[in-house]
Amino acid sequence: CGRIMWLKTRVRYLLVCLVPFLCIFAVTLIQTNIVFALDGMINHTAVDFNTPNHRRHFHSIDHGDVCAKTSDDSEGCHDLIPDGSFNWDDNIEALINLIIFVGSVIGTLSTLFIYDFINMRFVFSVCIMFPGFLNVLTPTFAKKGGHVSVLIFRFFTGLYTSVLSPAVPMFIQTWFLSTEQYTMNVIVFLGVEVGRMFFVLSGDIITNPSLGWEFLFVMPGMLCVILGFIFFFLVTDDPLENTFISQEEKQIIAADKQWKYTINRVPPYTKTSTKLKINKYMSKIKLMKCASNRIETPWYDMVTDRNFLLSVLQFLSQSWVTPVMVLMIKKYLEEIHGYSIREAAFMVTIPTNLSQIVIGWVSGVLGDWTVKQQISPLLVRRAGALVCSLCALPFLILPFLPCEVVQYRTVVLGIQIFGSIKVFGNLAGYTSFRELSPTFNRQLFGVASLLSNTVPGIMVPVFMSAFKTSTRSSWTKNFLTNAFIMIIGNWIYAIFIRAEMATWDPKYIQETDADPKAACLEY
Repeated sequence: CGRIMWLKTRVRYLLVCLVPFLCIFAVTLIQTNIVFALDGMINHTAVDFNTPNHRRHFHSIDHGDVCAKTSDDSEGCHDLIPDGSFNWDDNIEALINLIIFVGSVIGTLSTLFIYDFINMRFVFSVCIMFPGFLNVLTPTFAKKGGHVSVLIFRFFTGLYTSVLSPAVPMFIQTWFLSTEQYTMNVIVFLGVEVGRMFFVLSGDIITNPSLGWEFLFVMPGMLCVILGFIFFFLVTDDPLENTFISQEEKQIIAADKQWKYTINRVPPYTKTSTKLKINKYMSKIKLMKCASNRIETPWYDMVTDRNFLLSVLQFLSQSWVTPVMVLMIKKYLEEIHGYSIREAAFMVTIPTNLSQIVIGWVSGVLGDWTVKQQISPLLVRRAGALVCSLCALPFLILPFLPCEVVQYRTVVLGIQIFGSIKVFGNLAGYTSFRELSPTFNRQLFGVASLLSNTVPGIMVPVFMSAFKTSTRSSWTKNFLTNAFIMIIGNWIYAIFIRAEMATWDPKYIQETDADPKAACLEY
C-alpha cells in the first residue's frame, strides 16, 4: 500500500520529466541532423574535381601542414566520404549550417512575448510537431528544389524549435518541488546529449542503401510529430488542473509552492461516465491565457540588471563549448588527422554525450543536496562557473599535440570527456535566472537563450572562415580564440555575481511588504 501511494504521488516524473526529455531528444535530432546528413548529400567528387586540369582538394586542404597524407594529391584525401546527389560547394554548405541559427534568433525573440498570450502547452506541442513535419518533407523537396528548399526548411526548423527551451524551466519550476528542480532540469536537458549520441550511427545510416541520408530527416521528423501529440494530451501549464495526477500529489506540489488546494473527496463506489470524463478533460484545454493573469514584464530593469548580465555571460560561455566539441572537433579530426566520417562522428557523440549524462546527473543531485543542506547559493554559483571554465583546457592543448599523439583514439576520447565538465555550469548562470526572478524566469531564460543558441553557432563558423581550416596553424588560432572566450566568461561571472532576488520581481515586493528582512537574499 505504501509503495502504491509513493508511485501515485510521483506521476509528475512521467508527465513533466520523461515526456519533455523525449521531446528534447527528438528536437535535438532535427536540429543536428543536417551536420551529419550533409556528408551523404554532397557530391564531393564533383565539387573538388569539377575541372580536370585544375583539381583541388576537398575543402582546399593544404597538405604541407596537416597530419593526414596521401600518396597522390590529385586523388584527394577523403575517399571514405560517399558522394551524394548535390553539387554544393563550401559556401552553400556553410549557409545551410548557419541558417538554422538565423531562425533561432527570430524564434527566441518571439518567446519573450508569445507565452504571455498563448498557453505554453499549446505552443510547446505545435513547435515540436510543425518542424518535425518539415523534416519529413525535407528529402523530397531537397531533390526537387535544391539547396533553396533545404535553406527554407532549416530556417523554420530553427525558428520553431528555439521556442521550446524557455518553456522547460517554467514547467519544471511549476511542477516540481524546490528540492527536485536541479535534478529534473538536468534530466530533461540530457535529452540533448542523448539526441546527439544517435548520430554515431550516421555513417552506417548514410552508407546503407535502404536508409541513406534521407533517414536522418524522416525518422526524427515523425518522432517529433508523435511526441507533440503526446505532450499536448498529457501535460498542462498548471499541475493542479491536470487530469492524470492524483489529488494527493497535487496537495504535495501546492504545499511546496504555498498554493491553496483542498482535496475533493469523492464518495466511495461513485462511478463517472466516460463521456463526463472526456468533457471534464476537454474543459481544461486552454489555448489562450486570460488577460487578467498577465503580469507586465519590466524589460528595462531586467536587461540592465548586473546579475542578469553576468548570468547571461556565463550561460553564453558554457554554450560556446558545444559547437567547439561537435563542429570544430569533427572537422579537425577529418581534415587534419584523416579520421573517417564514422570515427569522427563517434568521437563527437558517444564519449561526449555519455560523460555529460553522468556528470550532468551528478551535478543535478549535488545541486539538490546543497539546497537541502542550506549551503550558500553564492558559493555554489561560483564553484559551478569555475569548474565549467576548466572544460576549455583540452582545447588549449589539442592543437599543440603531435600528430602521432592525436592518432591515438584514447587521447581524443580523453579530451572530449574532460570537456564534458561544462555541465557543472548549470549550477551557475542557468540557476541564477530562477534565483534572480522566480516570476520572470522564463523571460530571463528566453533572452539568455537568444544569445546562447545563436552567437556561438554563428561565431564559431565565422572564426573558422576567418582563420581558415586548411592547416594546423590555422586550427591553433581557432582553438585558442574559442577557449579563451569560455574561460573569460566564466571567471567574470564567478568574480562579480551576487546571489540575490531582483528588486523588480513582484515576489521581492511582496516579501518586503510582509517583512523587510525577508527579502534580503544576498549571501
